[in-house]
Amino acid sequence: MKWIFTTILALWMVAGGHSCKAWKGESCIRRIECGFTRDTKTVKVRHKTSSEEEEIVAVCDWSTGNFTCDVAGGYRVTNTSPTTFNVSIDSAITCPNGNFTVTSNGEGHVMCTLDLDKSEQEALEPKEQNKTDCQENTEASADNKNRSKRSTEKKCPDHPSNKGNSWITPVVATVVTVLILIVIVVIALVVYSKRKRGRKNDIYVEVSLTPTKVIDHPFELEVPLNHEREMKDTPNV
Repeated sequence: MKWIFTTILALWMVAGGHSCKAWKGESCIRRIECGFTRDTKTVKVRHKTSSEEEEIVAVCDWSTGNFTCDVAGGYRVTNTSPTTFNVSIDSAITCPNGNFTVTSNGEGHVMCTLDLDKSEQEALEPKEQNKTDCQENTEASADNKNRSKRSTEKKCPDHPSNKGNSWITPVVATVVTVLILIVIVVIALVVYSKRKRGRKNDIYVEVSLTPTKVIDHPFELEVPLNHEREMKDTPNV
């Protein structure tokens, strides 16, 4: 089941007034951006479904100079800065639809309107993190060496050179495998050739050592025959 993420970027400094825009991906709302004025202290994010059911997604308080949030089940909040926080959906079965509204300090509510100016693909692409901040705020950890020190679950973008070299590892592995196979075949052929030559040499030595009678003169074959004839011609006394 496909995980659906909805990101709410709230409370960053704007010139004045409140704003909230939303983008849809397929049939679910994937991203919401909300802006508030400087004096905003408490923010409530609400979601009303098409069946008129309403839930409070998050209640965030900024009285301490940094957001602390109570979040409904299936949602997750992480602080990205003293004036910005993210709300994402962790539940795979949740498909946010309907209307999202944001209220602050009892000043009424702001409806999140669907923004048709930006393409769906652009809305789904994560914003590129500042390269300098990424380098300064990263630390080595056991599961992810590029995780930000702030508890944002945001990863530093991969360096372009790493993306360009991602194909090198499979190619090198393939070349090494082919070379190893060639070496094995050559060794097998050499061993087989040596064994075959050794067998031929053994047969030649065995044949050369077999005793044979050498006939010095061809007349030696006639001597036994003549002797037998004389014995037959001699009468018995």
